[in-house]
Amino acid sequence: MTVAGPVIGWLAVGLAAGRAARWAADRDRDQTRRRAGAVRGPVAWDGAGVEAVCAVVLAAVAAQLDWGWSAAPYVSLVATLAAVTITDLRHYRVPDRILAAGLTATTLAMGAIGATTGRPDQLRWAAVGAVVFPAPLLMIHLAAPRGLGRGDVKLSVLLGAGIGWIGPPGVGTVLLVVWTLIVACGLGLVGAMVQRAATTARPAASSPPGGAPAGSIPFAPALSIATIGVVIAAGLILG
Repeated sequence: MTVAGPVIGWLAVGLAAGRAARWAADRDRDQTRRRAGAVRGPVAWDGAGVEAVCAVVLAAVAAQLDWGWSAAPYVSLVATLAAVTITDLRHYRVPDRILAAGLTATTLAMGAIGATTGRPDQLRWAAVGAVVFPAPLLMIHLAAPRGLGRGDVKLSVLLGAGIGWIGPPGVGTVLLVVWTLIVACGLGLVGAMVQRAATTARPAASSPPGGAPAGSIPFAPALSIATIGVVIAAGLILG
């Protein structure tokens, strides 16, 4: 059977997911503008191109799962990560409303697929990932609340579920989580260096505009990109 049909189908679903993400991010932006003292992030991104990125990402994830229904939970997961990435870059925020909606939709999809396909083990390891991933981030947040926000910790619950859903049972899920954290920290470091260089080039902007603490960086994009990268490359990572 040709894969052209499934590829086109998942690309179309990805475009819709990207559109939904952009709508959610723009709605949050409009609400933020009405809020006194709203913080402006380092990037005034209008969300352009997010639909295409979501389409390609979702098709790549679906390919790892043989184009089957097991990829369905990643529709809401990818849309949520796209919306969160936009809002974090705009306002240094990971909105609870977007996260709650994404986590609910993803959990329901996982539960439905786990029940109908007779694969409760997949759902069980998604739950394991949702617990394992936030653990180190929560410890960092408790030790240095200004260094890592609560939003990033909450986001990691959804990310861990996505990793556990695709990862094999057992230590494989934990290994994928470790790889994701390593990649995310590396991306965060690169982002911090780029932001510092940009700030140095503009001495007047010694701190992020709008009242954000000096040295703040949006970490949700790094977490999101690292998670998607590890999910797509899970087969290569685990050999």
